[in-house]
Amino acid sequence: MSSKQNSSGQISIQSSDHILPARSENSSDQVVYIDQHFRKHVVHQVELGGLVDVALDEANEFTVFLVANLSKPAEIFISKCGITTIRLNTTVNETVEFSRDQLERLRITTDMACSENMNSTYIDISVKCEERINGTVIFGLAYPKNHLTWIATIVWFVAIYNRTIFFRPFRLNKSRRNRIAFV
Repeated sequence: MSSKQNSSGQISIQSSDHILPARSENSSDQVVYIDQHFRKHVVHQVELGGLVDVALDEANEFTVFLVANLSKPAEIFISKCGITTIRLNTTVNETVEFSRDQLERLRITTDMACSENMNSTYIDISVKCEERINGTVIFGLAYPKNHLTWIATIVWFVAIYNRTIFFRPFRLNKSRRNRIAFV
């Protein structure tokens, strides 16, 4: 085990004959509703394991994003077992795409086993602001920004290719009767 900071603790490795299923409330969008008073620390629990797994397994196509639709700029903390793994500074309305490094940290955070509940796949989301704040924080799975441009380019090339190969009139070449020549 390696860490950039001093770490201490106990590692327990166990084998199991069966896998305990996680709660199946993992939809494509995870919404956290925020309505908290001045400097009040509220922790919300969200299950993001499935979203992170899809994004890491299909890293070239999908990414996890966070949409912070908050009334004030704030800090968003993602943690589990009292350990903060990701800290984001957000503006009032901001969309954040998680980098591959952040996705790997999210996966590690999701897989952490806390002593209170060893089977929990939920992570803690907390929002810190110096003033009263309300709004939503939404997690979801999406294509990267350039993905639609890439698909449109491929569809355009396929359409041009199909028109050239399949829809052009052709006639038999008189010099070589067994070959087809395009007009």
